[in-house]
Amino acid sequence: MSRGAILGSLPLTLFITRGALIVTDQKTAAPRFQKVLMARYSPQNECFAGEGDVLYAPASAPQRVRSAPRAYHFLRAKGDGKRSKFGWVKSTEQPFSVEDFVAEHPEIKGNDEQTMLLANLFSAIANLAEGTPVAGSYFLRDVEQRSVELTFHKVFLYLEKADGVGIEL
Repeated sequence: MSRGAILGSLPLTLFITRGALIVTDQKTAAPRFQKVLMARYSPQNECFAGEGDVLYAPASAPQRVRSAPRAYHFLRAKGDGKRSKFGWVKSTEQPFSVEDFVAEHPEIKGNDEQTMLLANLFSAIANLAEGTPVAGSYFLRDVEQRSVELTFHKVFLYLEKADGVGIEL
């Protein structure tokens, strides 16, 4: 289902896919996104990127199908290798495409696999509220053929009190 619309002075098309509203530029047909992931420094939660740094989902080596999937970490877009287990959703002032995001952060490789992974990430966080924590996880799929799939999802974080009982953030 799609509907054309004029937002501001840009001709854009709106698509509804899997419950998410995706805006595309009519000239390039590239999806436009309005949310990114930001870091919150917290070494106890394996978040080593600086406070407020933009994070991206790096393409990783293929996972062995026999073994249990390993943990996934986002990387800081500034390219120094600092990683973060979680990212927090933040709205941007202007809509952007994956190509715009890669061009703004030259440390990110713009190959097809990386572009598709970034599009999946931005689509996954498109409907989440600002400030929502997000993680990436590998899931072993074993229906017709064993495969490992990377998905991005909302997480619930809890504060631990002195008596060991947690409270939700």
